Order: sequence, then C-alpha cells, then structure tokens
Amino acid sequence: MNRLSPRHLADLQLQDGRGQTQAWCAASALVLLGERLYSVADDELGLAAFELAAPGRPGRCWPLVAAPQLPEQPALRKARKPDLEALCSLPAAPTWPQGALLALGSGSTPARCGWALQALDAAGLPSGPPRAFDARALYALLQREHPVLNIEGACVAVGHVWLAQRGHPGGQRNRLLGWPLQALLAWLQGEAAPRPPEQALDCELGALDGVPLGLTDLCALPDGRILFSAAAEDSDNPVADGAVAGSVLGCLAPTGQLALLGRLPGSLKVEGLVARPEGQSWRAWLVTDADQRGQAAQLLELSLQIP
Repeated sequence: MNRLSPRHLADLQLQDGRGQTQAWCAASALVLLGERLYSVADDELGLAAFELAAPGRPGRCWPLVAAPQLPEQPALRKARKPDLEALCSLPAAPTWPQGALLALGSGSTPARCGWALQALDAAGLPSGPPRAFDARALYALLQREHPVLNIEGACVAVGHVWLAQRGHPGGQRNRLLGWPLQALLAWLQGEAAPRPPEQALDCELGALDGVPLGLTDLCALPDGRILFSAAAEDSDNPVADGAVAGSVLGCLAPTGQLALLGRLPGSLKVEGLVARPEGQSWRAWLVTDADQRGQAAQLLELSLQIP
C-alpha cells in the first residue's frame, strides 16, 4: 500500500470568552466552507471553526448541544457525551436559506442518538441557535440491519446523503447508507417521517497489521465519488477505545468500486477529512483523535492523487 506523507499544520486550540486557550480534543469530523474548516468532536458539545490562512491561531466555538458541561472523570464523560462523530453541510432550504451544518451522534448508545442543525449566514458563519433533532426513530430503522450501530461520517454527494456505518472486528461490515437528499431535508423540516436507506454500499477495507479497518469519515467529490478515512482500532465495542494500528484513505465510487489510496504514518487515528481540487491533484486536510482528554487534535495537510 502507498505511504502517504502529510504535513503537520497545527495542534488545534480554541479561545474562550476570557481570551484563554484550550485544546480542541477528540476531533471527529471536518467540513470545508470557503477558507474555513469546521469540526465537531465526540468528546465536546460544540462546533469549532478554524481559518485555513492561520490554522495555528485559536479557533472559535459555538454551542451545539444544550446540556450541562461534561464531567472530567473519563467514565462519567463517556457515559454522558453526545458522541458527535459526523458533520456535513446542507444546501439552502426554506428553514435555513443560507445553508446549514448538520452534526450527528453515533447512535452507539441511547444517549448518542441526537443530531444538531446549525443554520449559517451569508458569510458561512453560525446564525441563531442550533436546532436539536431526536434521531432515535431513524436509528431504530438502521439497527434492524446493523445491531451494533456506529455512525462515523456523513456527506452529501450528487443529490444523495450518505452515512458511514463503521465496521467492527466482531464481524459487522463497513457500509455506506444512502437516502435521496430531499427525503432527509423533508424529515429535518418536519414534513415527513424518517425512512430506511434506499441504498447500501459495502466497503471491504481489510486490515492493518492484523487489525480490521473501520470507516471514520466521508468527503464527497464533485463527480459523485466519496473519499473516506478509516482507522484500524483494536476494539469490537463501539463505546470502548482500543489500540490503534494506523489509518488509511480511500475512494469509493457510486457503483461500489473501492480503491485504497494509501496508509498514513505511525498509529494516527484520523477521524475527519476534507479535500478540494488543486491542479491535477487534490489538497486534503485531516484531523486526528488521540482518545485522550486534554491532548489536542492534530490538523494535517497533504497533496493526494485520486485516480
């Protein structure tokens, strides 16, 4: 497998209202809007934004989940966190005329079945309070085929919404689940009930150093293909962390044809990615999750060849 060589841009930091900085930990998704990167984290309650022109500068954060501050004690924090694992941008709709960002809980426990929708203004910045959605009814539909539910990524590609169901060493497959975009928009605007996915694409990813790979994020490409990240984490429990053997990037066509693009160095656990064209190649940005409270997520950059 090809070896990818990303460049470290920054250890991500946030600035609070008192001008103090703190680490942005456990980053789990990325969305690129203009020259701004948005991220959610499985261990936080907000939406963070970082400027590409100055990635080392502390970013801004907006609250996404109306909940008490999470406890610092690891077991209590894990039990109560909303586990926001996915983030995607939505086109303009009557309820959010300038577009929106949608953050999704993993669904791996009853406490992790919430979604949050943040409307944007004309400058692409959060506008107004976020809207909370209870996704338990949708996730119950998904659990009929995926008893160990663990939604790790989301994207909108050529009129469809795709969610990434992460596989587990116990035998559950990696799979992309797809709906027409209009069906999701209708549900989010209260016009229809959730319905089962209309498409499902299995992703046979293999393993790294004997540890099965599991999907961690999705990024739509203009031609309908989907760029993805996957990590080899030695755990068959979607709630428990495990030792990480490393991460890969790959590309999946709507027909189901899959290509692994390369392995990232060391034991990085990449949980978010975005990419945009740059000449004959692509410029990609990645974020990592160290699974350790207080350790900042790394923002990485690389030039990527996508056949």
